[in-house]
Amino acid sequence: MAKKSLSKREFTERVSSRARRYATTFDQGQLDEWIKQGLTFASERGPNIGRKPVYIYGYRHYRRSLQLVRLKSQEITDRDEILVQLFIRNYGIKSHEVREALVKEYRKAREKLNAPLRSIFADRDGPIPPGRKSQLLDQIGPLDDRLNNAGFIIPDDHLISLIRTARNSDRHALKGAPSDPLPNNVQELLNSFKPLFGGMLAKDDENESGIEEIIRLSDKNEYELAKTIFQQIRVMFWPGPIEGENSSAEKIAYGAIYDSIARTG
Repeated sequence: MAKKSLSKREFTERVSSRARRYATTFDQGQLDEWIKQGLTFASERGPNIGRKPVYIYGYRHYRRSLQLVRLKSQEITDRDEILVQLFIRNYGIKSHEVREALVKEYRKAREKLNAPLRSIFADRDGPIPPGRKSQLLDQIGPLDDRLNNAGFIIPDDHLISLIRTARNSDRHALKGAPSDPLPNNVQELLNSFKPLFGGMLAKDDENESGIEEIIRLSDKNEYELAKTIFQQIRVMFWPGPIEGENSSAEKIAYGAIYDSIARTG
């Protein structure tokens, strides 16, 4: 910005011009809505013109508005989702500002993942009759073709064990883990995520789940550590440029994993 402060009209025009680069829009109504939602900053009082008060927008307003415009261009428009995104991208949101939003976003994600799993065997230990097992696997859904082509295939019994572990309130128990070994590439992949599975999809209709308690009770240092670990995981699975048929199957498979967390970060 050439000027250090802008009127609301000037500011809106400047941000709107940048928004078009992201194939999205911005206007005064959008600015007012973001201010109302607490996602960006209200105008600041500038020098009066005579007796008339003047309200101005500066660098921090411009920077935050562009951050929100980029998220809008990615179809991230829900207030809670925006707050989580601002936090994990290091855009100036503190842990206490994101706590409630993170609980709500976690609950929405949990409901979405649990919704297809209607089989009682998703929660029961022990063997499953063949027909019911096939039904449960259909509810879990197919493997991403990119993972399948690279051989990142989790055997059915291991997959069911992971589902049961995620839906169990005991976050430290791997439910019914099969004893047969996994392919090395799959074992390495699971080792990266194993600490995250326990209790991740567990739900208690009367009380908060263990994961919800962690979100609510963790202090700011734990939030910062969790954010750092998440960002490291994203970097770990960043496949780099994928150039059509010349890319390895493993690189493309890593792209599938990265895509699954890209919207989260």
